[in-house]
Amino acid sequence: MKDSIRDSYAATVFYLLESGKLDGMVNDDGRKYTDMEPGVLINEVDDNLLAAVKDALTEQKEQLFGYEVDFGKDDLLSGNAMVDLAWSGDAMYAVEESWSDELEDYELGYYLPHSTGNIWFDGWVVPKTHDPAHLDAIKLFINYLNRPDVAAANLLEIGYSSAVKADVIRDDVDANAVLAEGYNVYAPELWEVEGSAEECDFADWDEFELYFFENAYLDGDETVSYDEISHSNWRYPFSAAELPADDTRYIDTLGVMRDFGDKNHDVVTAWNYSRSAGVNALPVLGWTALAIAVAAGAVCLVIWLKRVRSHNVRLK
Repeated sequence: MKDSIRDSYAATVFYLLESGKLDGMVNDDGRKYTDMEPGVLINEVDDNLLAAVKDALTEQKEQLFGYEVDFGKDDLLSGNAMVDLAWSGDAMYAVEESWSDELEDYELGYYLPHSTGNIWFDGWVVPKTHDPAHLDAIKLFINYLNRPDVAAANLLEIGYSSAVKADVIRDDVDANAVLAEGYNVYAPELWEVEGSAEECDFADWDEFELYFFENAYLDGDETVSYDEISHSNWRYPFSAAELPADDTRYIDTLGVMRDFGDKNHDVVTAWNYSRSAGVNALPVLGWTALAIAVAAGAVCLVIWLKRVRSHNVRLK
């Protein structure tokens, strides 16, 4: 489970919703949770929903291998964990590292819920407290990250979709060269290919371009689209959901979490309780007592040895 209040809270709220545990429940204003849009529901932190989330997370603790932020992908690859609530970049890394020559397939898969989910993103921002003398350097850095070839290298390295539009990367030769090398495309016009077309993963740039940017392939002279759910390179979304007419900031089945506001303390308290619930302090106390006893014994032994040595010296 993610060691993150926000991601874990959203996942738990959607679990409660889909499992029917919120049926008939209402918030402090008497509104049913089941009548709320997902984007509204995951930002609901009234006492009733918060208590339900805390209880669900506490019960889940018995089934967890642990809480993680960065090492979940490694636990999946090592077999310590079977399922991980993962950010897309970590998931991409784990999936690609799980390739099995014996199976001729990946041992891990990455799946998005088709019903509900929370939207997240990483972003570069300029804090209000920045030193004005550094503003030009800050802008140069952000501009550099948005250069098409750098954006292509970044999405290839860490697995996240780029904020740079697909068409911008698609139309940039340097960015194409980065992708061609990274995806082992037989495109001598873009990079120094090692091997023949048969030894590469894509026979030419046109084949890769169709796959990467359009999620499609050629069947004879016909362009055929892959199924967006079961087959996708995951770097770019292949369909865009439009905002509702009233311009609310959430999509029908997805939501963006906001700050918990004046309920932040209550949420953090519930989260800390859930994480620590079920932890037996006796083993910890036992090992602590043993360590103290060993340390005290070592000190006594040293003192005794010094006295023996001093006594022997006097006898001589």
